[in-house]
Amino acid sequence: MCKAEEYLASIGVPPFWTRPYAPKEKPFVERFIGTLQRECLDYNYAPMNVTELRKVADGWLHKYHFHRPHASSGLSTPAEFSAKLGVPIPSNGVSYR
Repeated sequence: MCKAEEYLASIGVPPFWTRPYAPKEKPFVERFIGTLQRECLDYNYAPMNVTELRKVADGWLHKYHFHRPHASSGLSTPAEFSAKLGVPIPSNGVSYR
């Protein structure tokens, strides 16, 4: 069992396996990966080591999860949408900074 599987099992999330090279089976994941690629990774052309890349990706994830408007929530930010519902955004110990 890999670390990702161990983590998911520890928080009670069952694995969901899909066929390889079948993007239509996991459209939300494919959409997120494409957005990450277009909005974050494509703009950082300089060679980076893993630590630098993690800082760039964490900064983008923080903006994506808290400050970037999403069409699915009526173009409100996740922070605004969760405040409207009275539900905090879970971070699971991830800093995103």
